[in-house]
Amino acid sequence: MRLFDGRIRKLRRSSEGLACAHELTFSCYRRLSLLGRDRTRQWFLSALDAARRKHELELWAYVITPEHVQVLFAPLDPSYSIRQVLQTTKQPVSRRAINLLRTNRPEWLKNLTSEPTGQIHVWQPGGGYDRNVVSPRTAWSIVRYI
Repeated sequence: MRLFDGRIRKLRRSSEGLACAHELTFSCYRRLSLLGRDRTRQWFLSALDAARRKHELELWAYVITPEHVQVLFAPLDPSYSIRQVLQTTKQPVSRRAINLLRTNRPEWLKNLTSEPTGQIHVWQPGGGYDRNVVSPRTAWSIVRYI
């Protein structure tokens, strides 16, 4: 557990292996509606597609809401890393969003700035939620939910 913004946050833990799929859920910083525009959703989709190709993932389902993302995928390459998949997916979106705000709405960056560190966040720190999915029944349940 880690203390962040006065709240206790669980740190993401994952187990990697080809025997399971992964359900990932991660939120925008402070649950802000940063994915509420087509432009930012397109940035996310481009990054997700890049991660799918780079890390050889079979994408089963995803949903983008204004304040969070949920993805279900199965790795095809035994040397994949959830940390690297998340980095490949989240980092390009963060860079583009922060650059856009710096250029067009610099006053809005204060909403994304952490008080103790001054660091700018697009995604909620802590890595999000990672669930290993080993049962086809569970996978189909997640697909229906998404």
